[in-house]
Amino acid sequence: MILKNIFSEFIEVVKENSNYILGLINLQGYVVACSQPKLVGKKNKIANNKYNFTKKIIVNNKHLGYLWVYSEDENLEMVANLLNESLHNRIMYEFNEEKLKKNVSKEEELINYFIDKAPFNMNAVLRLFDELNINQTTQRVAIMLYRKQSFSEDEFINIKFNQNQEDAICAMLSENLILIFKTVANREHTRLNLYRDEIRTFVKKIQNLGFEECTFLVGTIQKNLTSYNKSYRQCLWLMNNIELVANELLFFEDYLFEYLMSKIPLEDLSILRLEQFNDKKLKIDSNKVIDIADKLYINNFNITKASEELFMHKNTLTYEIRKYEKTFGIDIRGSFQGKVIFYLISLYFKKIKFHKQAGDDN
Repeated sequence: MILKNIFSEFIEVVKENSNYILGLINLQGYVVACSQPKLVGKKNKIANNKYNFTKKIIVNNKHLGYLWVYSEDENLEMVANLLNESLHNRIMYEFNEEKLKKNVSKEEELINYFIDKAPFNMNAVLRLFDELNINQTTQRVAIMLYRKQSFSEDEFINIKFNQNQEDAICAMLSENLILIFKTVANREHTRLNLYRDEIRTFVKKIQNLGFEECTFLVGTIQKNLTSYNKSYRQCLWLMNNIELVANELLFFEDYLFEYLMSKIPLEDLSILRLEQFNDKKLKIDSNKVIDIADKLYINNFNITKASEELFMHKNTLTYEIRKYEKTFGIDIRGSFQGKVIFYLISLYFKKIKFHKQAGDDN
Protein backbone atom coordinates (compact mmCIF):
# COMPACT_ATOMS: atom_id res chain seq x y z
CA MET A 1 0.00 0.00 0.00
CA ILE A 2 2.79 2.41 0.88
CA LEU A 3 4.48 1.73 -2.49
CA LYS A 4 1.30 2.55 -4.39
CA ASN A 5 0.85 5.79 -2.45
CA ILE A 6 4.46 6.80 -3.07
CA PHE A 7 4.15 6.04 -6.77
CA SER A 8 0.87 7.96 -7.09
CA GLU A 9 2.64 11.06 -5.78
CA PHE A 10 5.70 10.34 -7.91
CA ILE A 11 3.83 10.20 -11.23
CA GLU A 12 2.72 13.82 -10.75
CA VAL A 13 6.26 14.70 -11.85
CA VAL A 14 5.76 13.28 -15.35
CA LYS A 15 2.08 14.07 -15.89
CA GLU A 16 2.99 17.41 -17.42
CA ASN A 17 5.00 15.62 -20.12
CA SER A 18 2.52 13.81 -22.36
CA ASN A 19 5.39 12.12 -24.21
CA TYR A 20 5.96 9.78 -21.27
CA ILE A 21 3.79 7.16 -19.61
CA LEU A 22 4.90 6.07 -16.16
CA GLY A 23 3.41 2.97 -14.56
CA LEU A 24 3.72 0.71 -11.53
CA ILE A 25 3.21 -2.99 -12.25
CA ASN A 26 2.67 -5.51 -9.47
CA LEU A 27 4.20 -8.98 -9.31
CA GLN A 28 1.12 -10.43 -11.03
CA GLY A 29 1.62 -8.17 -14.05
CA TYR A 30 -1.25 -5.73 -13.43
CA VAL A 31 -0.91 -1.95 -13.63
CA VAL A 32 -1.77 -0.65 -10.13
CA ALA A 33 -0.82 3.02 -10.66
CA CYS A 34 -0.17 4.98 -13.84
CA SER A 35 0.12 8.47 -15.29
CA GLN A 36 -2.59 7.27 -17.71
CA PRO A 37 -5.46 6.37 -15.32
CA LYS A 38 -7.31 4.36 -17.99
CA LEU A 39 -4.52 1.75 -17.91
CA VAL A 40 -4.89 1.06 -14.15
CA GLY A 41 -6.20 -2.44 -13.49
CA LYS A 42 -5.23 -3.82 -16.87
CA LYS A 43 -2.90 -6.73 -17.45
CA ASN A 44 0.22 -5.21 -18.91
CA LYS A 45 1.70 -6.83 -21.96
CA ILE A 46 4.86 -4.85 -22.55
CA ALA A 47 6.17 -5.02 -26.07
CA ASN A 48 9.84 -5.83 -26.26
CA ASN A 49 10.97 -2.73 -28.17
CA LYS A 50 12.92 0.49 -27.75
CA TYR A 51 9.85 2.43 -26.60
CA ASN A 52 9.41 0.49 -23.35
CA PHE A 53 11.62 0.52 -20.28
CA THR A 54 11.07 -1.79 -17.30
CA LYS A 55 13.03 -2.12 -14.09
CA LYS A 56 12.54 -4.28 -11.01
CA ILE A 57 11.73 -2.35 -7.84
CA ILE A 58 13.76 -3.98 -5.08
CA VAL A 59 13.89 -2.59 -1.53
CA ASN A 60 15.81 -4.28 1.26
CA ASN A 61 16.33 -7.33 -0.98
CA LYS A 62 12.58 -7.67 -1.50
CA HIS A 63 11.05 -7.58 -5.00
CA LEU A 64 8.03 -5.25 -4.81
CA GLY A 65 7.08 -4.84 -8.46
CA TYR A 66 8.19 -3.13 -11.67
CA LEU A 67 8.67 0.41 -12.88
CA TRP A 68 7.42 0.82 -16.46
CA VAL A 69 8.23 3.85 -18.59
CA TYR A 70 6.93 4.26 -22.15
CA SER A 71 7.98 6.96 -24.63
CA GLU A 72 9.02 7.40 -28.23
CA ASP A 73 11.59 9.96 -27.08
CA GLU A 74 15.13 9.06 -28.16
CA ASN A 75 16.33 9.89 -24.62
CA LEU A 76 14.02 7.31 -23.04
CA GLU A 77 16.73 5.14 -21.49
CA MET A 78 18.54 8.06 -19.86
CA VAL A 79 15.35 9.65 -18.55
CA ALA A 80 13.98 6.30 -17.36
CA ASN A 81 17.16 5.51 -15.45
CA LEU A 82 16.98 8.91 -13.73
CA LEU A 83 13.33 8.30 -12.84
CA ASN A 84 14.17 4.84 -11.53
CA GLU A 85 16.96 6.18 -9.31
CA SER A 86 14.76 9.00 -8.02
CA LEU A 87 11.88 6.60 -7.30
CA HIS A 88 14.18 4.19 -5.48
CA ASN A 89 15.53 6.99 -3.26
CA ARG A 90 12.01 8.17 -2.46
CA ILE A 91 10.85 4.65 -1.62
CA MET A 92 13.88 4.06 0.62
CA TYR A 93 13.23 7.33 2.44
CA GLU A 94 9.56 6.54 3.04
CA PHE A 95 10.24 2.95 4.08
CA ASN A 96 12.97 4.05 6.50
CA GLU A 97 10.71 6.72 7.97
CA GLU A 98 7.88 4.22 8.40
CA LYS A 99 10.28 1.79 10.08
CA LEU A 100 11.56 4.60 12.28
CA LYS A 101 8.04 5.53 13.39
CA LYS A 102 7.31 1.89 14.25
CA ASN A 103 10.53 1.73 16.28
CA VAL A 104 9.68 5.02 17.99
CA SER A 105 6.37 3.52 19.06
CA LYS A 106 8.18 0.48 20.48
CA GLU A 107 10.74 2.70 22.20
CA GLU A 108 7.93 4.70 23.81
CA GLU A 109 6.41 1.44 25.03
CA LEU A 110 9.81 0.39 26.39
CA ILE A 111 10.43 3.70 28.14
CA ASN A 112 6.99 3.56 29.76
CA TYR A 113 8.28 0.58 31.76
CA PHE A 114 11.25 2.65 32.93
CA ILE A 115 9.25 5.68 34.08
CA ASP A 116 6.43 3.89 35.90
CA LYS A 117 3.76 4.58 33.27
CA ALA A 118 3.35 0.82 33.14
CA PRO A 119 4.13 -1.76 35.86
CA PHE A 120 7.66 -3.02 35.26
CA ASN A 121 7.53 -6.30 33.35
CA MET A 122 10.96 -7.81 32.70
CA ASN A 123 9.67 -10.26 30.08
CA ALA A 124 8.00 -7.47 28.10
CA VAL A 125 11.10 -5.27 28.42
CA LEU A 126 13.41 -8.02 27.15
CA ARG A 127 11.02 -8.75 24.27
CA LEU A 128 11.09 -5.10 23.19
CA PHE A 129 14.89 -5.01 23.40
CA ASP A 130 14.98 -8.05 21.10
CA GLU A 131 12.48 -6.56 18.63
CA LEU A 132 14.46 -3.32 18.50
CA ASN A 133 17.73 -5.26 18.28
CA ILE A 134 19.21 -3.25 21.17
CA ASN A 135 21.81 -4.51 23.64
CA GLN A 136 20.09 -5.02 26.99
CA THR A 137 23.32 -5.29 29.02
CA THR A 138 24.77 -1.87 28.16
CA GLN A 139 24.87 0.78 30.89
CA ARG A 140 22.83 3.89 30.15
CA VAL A 141 22.11 7.34 31.53
CA ALA A 142 18.89 9.35 31.31
CA ILE A 143 19.07 12.69 29.48
CA MET A 144 15.99 14.90 29.55
CA LEU A 145 15.44 17.75 27.10
CA TYR A 146 13.24 20.57 28.39
CA ARG A 147 12.07 23.58 26.39
CA LYS A 148 9.41 26.18 27.16
CA GLN A 149 8.35 26.15 23.52
CA SER A 150 6.64 22.92 22.53
CA PHE A 151 8.50 20.26 20.58
CA SER A 152 6.86 19.19 17.34
CA GLU A 153 6.62 15.56 16.27
CA ASP A 154 8.87 16.38 13.31
CA GLU A 155 11.53 17.75 15.67
CA PHE A 156 11.41 14.58 17.73
CA ILE A 157 11.65 12.40 14.61
CA ASN A 158 14.61 14.51 13.51
CA ILE A 159 16.43 13.72 16.76
CA LYS A 160 15.64 10.03 16.39
CA PHE A 161 16.56 9.95 12.70
CA ASN A 162 20.01 11.33 13.50
CA GLN A 163 20.77 8.88 16.32
CA ASN A 164 22.06 5.34 16.28
CA GLN A 165 19.24 3.31 17.82
CA GLU A 166 21.73 1.27 19.82
CA ASP A 167 23.14 4.51 21.22
CA ALA A 168 19.91 6.24 22.25
CA ILE A 169 16.42 5.07 23.25
CA CYS A 170 14.04 8.02 22.86
CA ALA A 171 10.48 9.05 23.73
CA MET A 172 8.56 12.33 23.82
CA LEU A 173 6.99 12.44 27.29
CA SER A 174 5.05 15.67 26.74
CA GLU A 175 5.06 18.66 24.42
CA ASN A 176 7.94 20.16 26.46
CA LEU A 177 9.91 17.04 27.42
CA ILE A 178 11.96 14.51 25.47
CA LEU A 179 13.62 11.63 27.33
CA ILE A 180 16.67 9.80 26.02
CA PHE A 181 18.42 6.82 27.59
CA LYS A 182 21.96 7.27 26.27
CA THR A 183 24.42 4.40 26.08
CA VAL A 184 27.69 4.88 27.96
CA ALA A 185 29.62 1.99 26.49
CA ASN A 186 33.07 2.67 27.95
CA ARG A 187 32.99 1.52 31.58
CA GLU A 188 36.45 3.04 32.10
CA HIS A 189 34.96 6.43 31.27
CA THR A 190 32.48 5.95 34.10
CA ARG A 191 35.18 5.21 36.63
CA LEU A 192 37.30 8.17 35.55
CA ASN A 193 34.30 10.51 35.13
CA LEU A 194 35.19 10.97 31.45
CA TYR A 195 31.65 10.13 30.40
CA ARG A 196 30.77 13.82 30.79
CA ASP A 197 32.79 14.63 27.67
CA GLU A 198 30.85 11.91 25.86
CA ILE A 199 27.55 13.43 27.04
CA ARG A 200 28.64 16.94 26.03
CA THR A 201 29.51 15.72 22.52
CA PHE A 202 26.14 13.97 22.28
CA VAL A 203 24.27 17.08 23.44
CA LYS A 204 26.19 19.29 21.01
CA LYS A 205 25.06 17.11 18.11
CA ILE A 206 21.44 17.57 19.19
CA GLN A 207 21.90 21.34 19.54
CA ASN A 208 23.29 21.44 16.01
CA LEU A 209 19.98 20.00 14.79
CA GLY A 210 18.31 23.25 15.91
CA PHE A 211 17.67 22.63 19.61
CA GLU A 212 19.64 25.58 21.00
CA GLU A 213 16.93 26.77 23.42
CA CYS A 214 16.77 23.51 25.39
CA THR A 215 17.95 22.72 28.89
CA PHE A 216 19.61 19.29 29.10
CA LEU A 217 19.25 17.39 32.39
CA VAL A 218 21.45 14.35 33.05
CA GLY A 219 20.88 11.66 35.68
CA THR A 220 23.39 9.09 36.88
CA ILE A 221 24.61 6.06 34.93
CA GLN A 222 22.68 2.86 35.63
CA LYS A 223 23.87 -0.66 34.81
CA ASN A 224 20.64 -2.59 35.45
CA LEU A 225 17.36 -2.30 33.57
CA THR A 226 15.46 -2.12 36.85
CA SER A 227 17.52 0.94 37.84
CA TYR A 228 16.88 3.10 34.76
CA ASN A 229 13.98 4.65 36.67
CA LYS A 230 16.44 6.18 39.17
CA SER A 231 18.26 8.09 36.45
CA TYR A 232 14.94 9.34 35.04
CA ARG A 233 13.75 10.51 38.46
CA GLN A 234 17.01 12.36 39.02
CA CYS A 235 16.31 14.32 35.84
CA LEU A 236 12.83 15.10 37.15
CA TRP A 237 14.30 16.32 40.43
CA LEU A 238 16.64 18.68 38.56
CA MET A 239 13.72 20.02 36.53
CA ASN A 240 11.60 20.67 39.62
CA ASN A 241 14.28 21.97 41.99
CA ILE A 242 17.02 23.73 40.01
CA GLU A 243 16.68 26.94 38.03
CA LEU A 244 16.55 25.98 34.36
CA VAL A 245 18.43 28.14 31.86
CA ALA A 246 18.28 27.63 28.09
CA ASN A 247 21.36 25.99 26.54
CA GLU A 248 22.61 24.72 29.92
CA LEU A 249 23.68 21.14 30.63
CA LEU A 250 22.99 20.09 34.23
CA PHE A 251 24.42 16.93 35.81
CA PHE A 252 22.55 15.52 38.81
CA GLU A 253 25.86 14.62 40.46
CA ASP A 254 26.65 18.34 40.76
CA TYR A 255 23.61 18.84 43.00
CA LEU A 256 23.95 16.03 45.53
CA PHE A 257 24.00 18.39 48.51
CA GLU A 258 20.81 20.13 47.39
CA TYR A 259 19.20 16.76 46.68
CA LEU A 260 20.03 15.36 50.12
CA MET A 261 18.86 18.55 51.82
CA SER A 262 15.60 18.45 49.87
CA LYS A 263 14.88 15.01 51.32
CA ILE A 264 14.49 16.47 54.81
CA PRO A 265 10.73 16.49 55.52
CA LEU A 266 9.10 19.85 56.24
CA GLU A 267 7.99 18.66 59.67
CA ASP A 268 11.61 17.91 60.61
CA LEU A 269 12.56 21.48 59.73
CA SER A 270 10.09 22.67 62.36
CA ILE A 271 12.86 22.32 64.95
CA LEU A 272 14.26 25.55 63.49
CA ARG A 273 11.13 27.30 64.84
CA LEU A 274 10.66 29.34 61.70
CA GLU A 275 6.86 29.51 61.74
CA GLN A 276 7.06 32.89 63.47
CA PHE A 277 8.82 34.38 60.45
CA ASN A 278 5.79 33.75 58.26
CA ASP A 279 4.29 36.71 60.09
CA LYS A 280 4.65 39.83 57.93
CA LYS A 281 5.17 41.93 61.07
CA LEU A 282 8.62 40.37 61.53
CA LYS A 283 9.67 41.80 58.16
CA ILE A 284 11.42 38.69 56.80
CA ASP A 285 11.30 38.52 53.01
CA SER A 286 11.41 34.75 52.46
CA ASN A 287 12.08 35.15 48.72
CA LYS A 288 15.14 37.28 49.49
CA VAL A 289 16.36 34.67 51.99
CA ILE A 290 16.04 31.98 49.29
CA ASP A 291 17.88 34.06 46.66
CA ILE A 292 20.72 35.04 48.99
CA ALA A 293 21.16 31.51 50.36
CA ASP A 294 21.21 30.01 46.85
CA LYS A 295 23.78 32.48 45.53
CA LEU A 296 25.97 32.12 48.63
CA TYR A 297 25.87 28.34 48.31
CA ILE A 298 26.79 28.12 44.62
CA ASN A 299 29.64 30.59 45.23
CA ASN A 300 31.01 28.74 48.28
CA PHE A 301 29.77 31.60 50.50
CA ASN A 302 32.07 34.06 48.74
CA ILE A 303 30.27 37.34 49.47
CA THR A 304 31.90 39.24 46.61
CA LYS A 305 30.90 36.70 43.94
CA ALA A 306 27.43 36.20 45.44
CA SER A 307 26.77 39.96 45.48
CA GLU A 308 27.67 40.18 41.78
CA GLU A 309 25.17 37.47 40.86
CA LEU A 310 22.54 39.13 43.05
CA PHE A 311 23.26 42.52 41.41
CA MET A 312 23.78 43.83 44.91
CA HIS A 313 26.59 45.87 46.40
CA LYS A 314 28.93 43.79 48.58
CA ASN A 315 28.29 46.02 51.60
CA THR A 316 24.54 45.67 51.12
CA LEU A 317 24.80 41.88 51.04
CA THR A 318 27.01 41.92 54.13
CA TYR A 319 24.38 44.03 55.89
CA GLU A 320 21.65 41.54 54.92
CA ILE A 321 23.73 38.59 56.16
CA ARG A 322 24.40 40.32 59.50
CA LYS A 323 20.68 40.96 59.84
CA TYR A 324 19.94 37.26 59.27
CA GLU A 325 22.67 36.25 61.73
CA LYS A 326 21.02 38.39 64.41
CA THR A 327 17.47 37.34 63.53
CA PHE A 328 18.14 33.59 63.36
CA GLY A 329 20.90 33.49 65.99
CA ILE A 330 23.49 31.83 63.73
CA ASP A 331 26.98 32.63 62.43
CA ILE A 332 26.67 32.48 58.64
CA ARG A 333 30.05 33.95 57.75
CA GLY A 334 32.35 32.23 60.21
CA SER A 335 30.79 28.86 60.98
CA PHE A 336 30.24 25.84 58.74
CA GLN A 337 27.32 24.85 60.94
CA GLY A 338 25.85 28.34 60.53
CA LYS A 339 26.12 28.09 56.76
CA VAL A 340 24.28 24.75 56.74
CA ILE A 341 21.56 26.05 59.07
CA PHE A 342 21.07 29.11 56.86
CA TYR A 343 20.71 26.85 53.83
CA LEU A 344 18.15 24.75 55.74
CA ILE A 345 16.26 27.93 56.62
CA SER A 346 16.04 28.82 52.92
CA LEU A 347 14.94 25.25 52.22
CA TYR A 348 12.14 25.62 54.76
CA PHE A 349 10.90 28.77 53.03
CA LYS A 350 11.13 26.99 49.64
CA LYS A 351 8.98 24.13 50.89
CA ILE A 352 6.42 26.53 52.38
CA LYS A 353 6.31 28.42 49.09
CA PHE A 354 5.85 25.17 47.15
CA HIS A 355 2.97 24.04 49.38
CA LYS A 356 1.23 27.40 48.96
CA GLN A 357 1.60 27.25 45.18
CA ALA A 358 0.19 23.72 45.26
CA GLY A 359 -2.84 25.00 47.19
CA ASP A 360 -1.94 23.29 50.46
CA ASP A 361 -2.86 25.57 53.35
CA ASN A 362 -1.43 23.23 55.98
